[in-house]
Amino acid sequence: MSNPWSRLALGGVLGLGAGCSGEQPANVLVITWDTVRADHIDESTAPNLMKLVETGVSFSEARTTVPLTTPAHASLLTGRYPQHHGVRVNGFHRLNDDTRTLAQAFSEKGFATGAFVSAAVLEEQYGLARGFDEYDDAMASDPSGWHFPERSGEETLAAAQAWLSRQEEGPVFLWIHLFEPHRPWQPSAEAGAVHTNPYRGEIWDADRLTADFLQGLDRGGRLDETLVVVSSDHGEGLGEHGEWTHGSLIYDSTMRVPLVIWAGEQTGFSFATSRTVASPVSHVDLAPTLVDLFELNFPESDGVSLVDVLKGEPTIASRTILMESGEPAYLYDAAPLLGWHEESMVWIDTTLPERYSLREDPGQLRNLYDPSADAERLLRSREENDRALDRLLPSRELSTAESARLAALGYLADPIEELPVEDIKERIPLMAMAQSGGAGFALDEILEQLNTWEEAWGSLEGIRQLRTMVLDTQGKVEESDAYLLSVGAKDLVEARRA
Repeated sequence: MSNPWSRLALGGVLGLGAGCSGEQPANVLVITWDTVRADHIDESTAPNLMKLVETGVSFSEARTTVPLTTPAHASLLTGRYPQHHGVRVNGFHRLNDDTRTLAQAFSEKGFATGAFVSAAVLEEQYGLARGFDEYDDAMASDPSGWHFPERSGEETLAAAQAWLSRQEEGPVFLWIHLFEPHRPWQPSAEAGAVHTNPYRGEIWDADRLTADFLQGLDRGGRLDETLVVVSSDHGEGLGEHGEWTHGSLIYDSTMRVPLVIWAGEQTGFSFATSRTVASPVSHVDLAPTLVDLFELNFPESDGVSLVDVLKGEPTIASRTILMESGEPAYLYDAAPLLGWHEESMVWIDTTLPERYSLREDPGQLRNLYDPSADAERLLRSREENDRALDRLLPSRELSTAESARLAALGYLADPIEELPVEDIKERIPLMAMAQSGGAGFALDEILEQLNTWEEAWGSLEGIRQLRTMVLDTQGKVEESDAYLLSVGAKDLVEARRA
């Protein structure tokens, strides 16, 4: 398989030690871009990723398990659905103690294992560090707890490069997470010269940073001995279905993600390259694929191996691919969402169920659900797939700093004690206003609307966050604090005053 950068004139050297030789296994590099929709990957936003596609294998119907960073990566690194690995939402859940990770399996195989992440929701405390020799989650944070801890891709990649330079021999399993495409969008000046759309500019930045790192591997003689996987944890709503960000709905705008697998010429893997596979696949399929390729000790997985299709099989056998989100329960006092893909049909199991034909309605705008014909199938899926809803409840308490920090980026803040039954579709006007920061409305108009919703629904977390933001913007910080105290959010007030 040809190296897409082998004929480029590249300067500099990345010290990576000797490449593989003889019976030494290939290296594995998994790069995840945060918040990237599959339909925003093209020659304009990701020219370097498209070079990998030319000599690799792309999966056009790849999907995440949850449109949230922590549970999505947990599935990617364990091959398990959330109901099995235990991470259902950001912040409140930690990886189950008995869940095996790819890093553990590669470490036992003799690989040096390293992870370098760029956002606080992937900190070591959530359990994803299991099996990594080095788990680098160092990033700056504001003492008040209101600014979400993250670090730039340049910083993350520099840390990864420094670690690699110390691996003088033996294969490596390396995971790198780049946060760039996540809001708030602040593309580089170089990206801004290419894209007026800041979201697409941030994707361009993630692509550029990835290419820089791969070129460094090439200069060090290591790229041709490396299996490269590039994907994203979830997409971004961008206004579709009333969702501007992600996490509260499970339509393809936030569920369908890019997935590219590429192998260097000296890895020993012979893939049928320069092709796009249209069969639906999931993040849970990566683990069984790597298990097959590297003969790892990894007894359990919810996914299927993609090795046959990498080698040229045209399709993957039809199956059910699960998805979910528990965030509506935390932010909007709405029922959690369970769903699944079955061939070209998408089912969403909630208070007001939905069913869509992706073949006829890719935008998922026409709900085909028929209670008389479909209700039994919906209930059977819960039973068949062990979709226990009670596991969506928090498994640990958050500290004051953690609560404030998650709230700062629009993630959940307070735990819940029981699951609500209202459908998130009935809360979409609030969700849209909260996620967009009230775009298009005057500040007083937002407060008036929040009063109406709060009178009808109570002090939902989404209402609290937006009201606080508006009052702070108006300079009414004391009034904002008084409001938070009135709704029992003393911990947030303390964090704001710290």
